[in-house]
Amino acid sequence: MTGQQLLDYLEPRILAPLGIKGARTETSPDGTHVGGWGMSLKTEDIAKFGQLYLQKGRWGEEQLIPEPWVSEATSFQVSNAHAGKLDWAEGYGYQFWRCRHNAFRGDGAFGQYCLAMPEQDAVIAITSGLQNMQQVLDLIWEELLPSMHAGCLTISEKTKFIKPCMPKASGASSSPLEARLNGRKWKLSENPGLFSQAVFRFDKSGVTLELGKEELTETLTAGYGDWRCGQIRLENDPPRRYAASAGWISPEELQIFICCHEQPFNIVLSCRFEQDKMTMEMKFNVTFWSGAWPVLHGEIGV
Repeated sequence: MTGQQLLDYLEPRILAPLGIKGARTETSPDGTHVGGWGMSLKTEDIAKFGQLYLQKGRWGEEQLIPEPWVSEATSFQVSNAHAGKLDWAEGYGYQFWRCRHNAFRGDGAFGQYCLAMPEQDAVIAITSGLQNMQQVLDLIWEELLPSMHAGCLTISEKTKFIKPCMPKASGASSSPLEARLNGRKWKLSENPGLFSQAVFRFDKSGVTLELGKEELTETLTAGYGDWRCGQIRLENDPPRRYAASAGWISPEELQIFICCHEQPFNIVLSCRFEQDKMTMEMKFNVTFWSGAWPVLHGEIGV
């Protein structure tokens, strides 16, 4: 209809006026922005979007979205009482869910929320990785809502609640096996679209894992008791930015914790070594598919 890609259309109309930079979206194989899902924003930018709708489409002196449209889009348009879950059965607008306590929200898979609360003049933005999205809303209504009041918190009150919440990998920072395993090439069992070989390289501060498939090699670096950041492509998806930490939970088992910090996914990669054999198992916190990721078996290559 417009002849423009989605982000190109939104840039001068919504993104730039709100000061949103770095928005990304998934694309189809022909390069078209998919539109229905897969847009990535920073948590603060999701809050700005919610604030725009809380203010009926107005931002500063500009009416970016017509107020009648905002009112219609966030109002009850169709019944979804059959859904059963409390905040999934309050009615649906135009891409917005109605919620209890006269609130409305946009949400995304695995715990992404943009919750607007007109009666409290508040917006809550959450990015996370979880399965039970109703539980988070329950906690907001039960714990946060009763504590809301007209006054603002002081700077000291705001900052005292801020603390790192991602646990680093536990375990030892070395194993007697490291010297024997260092730099050896492992041939991995056949698998659907994963990697065919692996190489572990150890030093005092962490481990580098090189995963190969045909002519491509992906590199993952993890710190012992510390985070290392990088970018890796684990499947046919676009590369994931990550932070990773590692530890030996036993002399024979190396565990690498991978946090894909721009996505909802956390991965625990467990590598168990026995003589010249290895098993490599990946577990995701949330997935779009059912069943476990295939366990890979490896042998020292010739």
